[in-house]
Amino acid sequence: MISLRDMPEEAVSVPDLPGLVARVFGKTGWLVEKHGLEYRQEQEAMALRVAEAFCEDRPLIFEAGTGTGKSLAYLVPGIIHAVAFKRPLVVSSHTIALQEQLKRKDLVICRELFASIPELNAFAEFETALLVGRGNYLCTTRLARALGNISQTVEDPESAEIKRIAAWAQETETGLQHEMVPKVSPEVWDMVSADSSTCSRKNCDPQVCFYQKAKSEIARSHVRILNHSLLFALLNAGMSAPSDKRGILFPEDTVVLDEAHTIPAIATDHIGNAVSSFAFNLALNRLYNPQKDKGFLKKHGNRKILNTATDAIVAIDQYFSDIHTGLLDVKSIVRLYQPNWSDMGELVPIPRLINELGSLEGRIQDENALTELRDHRRRLKSLYEALIACNEFKLPEHVYWVERAGKRNTTIHVRSAPIDVAPYLKEYLFDAETGCLMTSATLAAGKDMLDFAQKVGGEESEMGQVLSPFDYDQQVEIRIARKGFLSQVQGRSGLQTDISGLSAEIVDSVGLVEGGALVLFTNYRDMQQCAMMCERNFSQMGRALFVQGQSLSRSEMVDQFKQLGNAVIFGTDSFWTGIDVPGKALEQLIMTKLPFENPSHPVQEAKVEWVESQGGNPFMQISIPDAVIKFRQGMGRLIRSRSDSGLITILDNRVLNKPYGKYFIGALPKKEYSVI
Repeated sequence: MISLRDMPEEAVSVPDLPGLVARVFGKTGWLVEKHGLEYRQEQEAMALRVAEAFCEDRPLIFEAGTGTGKSLAYLVPGIIHAVAFKRPLVVSSHTIALQEQLKRKDLVICRELFASIPELNAFAEFETALLVGRGNYLCTTRLARALGNISQTVEDPESAEIKRIAAWAQETETGLQHEMVPKVSPEVWDMVSADSSTCSRKNCDPQVCFYQKAKSEIARSHVRILNHSLLFALLNAGMSAPSDKRGILFPEDTVVLDEAHTIPAIATDHIGNAVSSFAFNLALNRLYNPQKDKGFLKKHGNRKILNTATDAIVAIDQYFSDIHTGLLDVKSIVRLYQPNWSDMGELVPIPRLINELGSLEGRIQDENALTELRDHRRRLKSLYEALIACNEFKLPEHVYWVERAGKRNTTIHVRSAPIDVAPYLKEYLFDAETGCLMTSATLAAGKDMLDFAQKVGGEESEMGQVLSPFDYDQQVEIRIARKGFLSQVQGRSGLQTDISGLSAEIVDSVGLVEGGALVLFTNYRDMQQCAMMCERNFSQMGRALFVQGQSLSRSEMVDQFKQLGNAVIFGTDSFWTGIDVPGKALEQLIMTKLPFENPSHPVQEAKVEWVESQGGNPFMQISIPDAVIKFRQGMGRLIRSRSDSGLITILDNRVLNKPYGKYFIGALPKKEYSVI
């Protein structure tokens, strides 16, 4: 990843940030008078709180209801602060959709506003940059070497792929992997990506190398955009602002974490150890591929080290095969309860290979080859040490597990994660002595945001909240089913869904509106079974049905859904948040089940045990708050503007007949609802 330590020289003039913000967002402010935007009292209040927090280097947790315009509320003070004080503004989001909105809409508005107001002209030339992991960039130096190493006589698939990359390199402006269609295999991309010490200013021309160009753009940018996954991966890897400077990711930065309701889960997923069979195989095959008789060691090693590399490949394959047959043959995810759960003795060739790679360093004269060798050794050593840490339970207060994943569900992952992520987030974010805003439309699980603040280590921070400016009493109708479609499974815990009854109710509900409908599920099986039963009915109604996980991506589904205007989407987890479809194209939201997390996941199990050990109630302290926030997120998909109207249908009757249903009733956007 891009690691920057250089700061621009001196700051320009010091503005009265709260004063400027008030003139931008006030009832007769510049946004209203000069740009014709609607005055929103909630937006003004949020912008002023953000400006004060940034000026005073204080963290702030702020819930801004849907329609507040929170992006502008933090971008305007954030950009002014960044330009005036030469302190980069880092904006982290969960979804690509929000990143696109920031780049294509909100940052454009900011630039036009600053350019049109004399008092703000000094801030109009702010620069922005998108941060992605360095492994996503093409390195032209490594590409040139890969081209030089391909066979001139035999046209194998690998050589053809490298030549295709070389042709694409002449056309692309960014050099980012995701732009290539069709995709390049991970093995080939790994040969030419910037994820190597070879890709450096010493070896690469910053005018040509895509990664070095991106690094330069980030160095001079005022606004740096990335996603939460990358942010926490970097922080967990130790890539943060120096300890002698305030800042979180870069020296002297201020940080905004939008869509902050996702932070506890994403941070948990990235803090800890993770190693997979795929990562090991990729690292070893880069060194030497016995089947193809190719790799770094084929050119720079000897027969002894080639034999050791071959032994290492056999050993790692056997090790993960044993995990599969011994632990994951029936279940795809299994929690580990005792250290030394695997036979690390099987992997003796791995440390032997690491040692032999170290000895090989003294025999290589070519500096570029030596750099590559050190990269290979570092990667393999890092993977092996992560595996040891997971086997020996080296991280206290962590939960450990193994799982099968990947497209074919055959990649074995060994994982650890903190039971409580709050201490890590407190250190990374709230103790960084800089302005740090966490914001979302849904942070409160009840009357306040204390539960969320405790989960992210920010209970001592300032908090604020503004409600949505939308008139939900007039814009929304809410229906809740009296009949239940869930029943307890006889003889074991869990709920069984009446697919036939649920499908019939979905079809009837969709028929109540002329526009489109988003149907939210909590598991794939129910969704797929309902889709099979509903498809013919929707076809007869002249409505297209899009089902998550079929031929279209999420963005393609949403785009076609918007265009058709009366279609139906069936979606699970990722569709509960981040979907923005204003107008009649989304006129009804149907929730099939309350969004409780899977209680059998190892992390969830460990959290339950931890709360119980403290004398608490896991259901009330974990399950209910998490489900209520996701419930609110789901409802937030329906009304996206003042002119929207629509219907929310809840088909889970536990809202009405369970004691905890009151928490979900309290989270509804209006008090009145009808029972069906």
